[in-house]
Order: sequence, then C-alpha cells, then structure tokens
Amino acid sequence: TVMVGGGTCIVPQEPLKPQSENLLPVRPVVLWNYTSMSDPRFTWGESEIRLEAQSIETPTKFGTFVAQGWAEYHNQGYAFRKEFPAEPGNYPDMGCNFETYTRAGMLEVESLGPLTQLGPGASVLHSESWSIRPL
Repeated sequence: TVMVGGGTCIVPQEPLKPQSENLLPVRPVVLWNYTSMSDPRFTWGESEIRLEAQSIETPTKFGTFVAQGWAEYHNQGYAFRKEFPAEPGNYPDMGCNFETYTRAGMLEVESLGPLTQLGPGASVLHSESWSIRPL
C-alpha cells in the first residue's frame, strides 16, 4: 500500500518487561543494506518505531514481526490503519510480517504472510483490514 509523503508510519512494538519475566527476544528488527539506523526519518521508541515519509531521495526500509497485527500511517490529520495476521509461521525477510519503505515523498505500508508451499491447484489467502479515522 503506497502512501503519499508527508506523514509518519507507526509500528507498535512488544511492551517492555523486566528481564526476570522473559529472557527470549521479542522485537526483531530487520534492516536492508541501504538503511542507516541514524537516518533522521526514524524514531526508535520504547513502544513503537516511527518512520517519516519526507522528500529525501535516499531510500530506507525496515521490517519486523508485529505481534499486535497492525500498523498506522498518520498524515494530514488522519490515521490509515492496516490490520493483518500475526500468526506463528515462517515469514520472509528474516521473519517479518510487516515492512515499510520510503523515498522521495512516498511510503509503503506492507504486510506479509507466512511462506507456504502449495501443491498443484492449491491456493492461499492473505487478508488485510483497512480503516481511516481522524486523529
């Protein structure tokens, strides 16, 4: 889903918990070769990651597994919300069920389904739910 520039993609992250409650990783972040974590379009927060769609020509992209099953794009006083499955499975790009990419005034809000091997005549369905609300 390609969005017009000028807004911000909000990607929720697992809530912080004391180390004594869980020793396993829960917030994977996947970066592409052209992505710099110091890029000013990123805000790496405790509860969410934000990526701003500016008019910068240089591309950047990250992916993650979003257990909450949603991401939003805020722009011009509205929130576009995309809801998608967050089920266990073997996902592409190092386990991502969500990716976002931006360059030159556009931003992609992309959900991914698990990798599935299909036999002849078989099919698979990946569903998303979209909504828009005022901020």
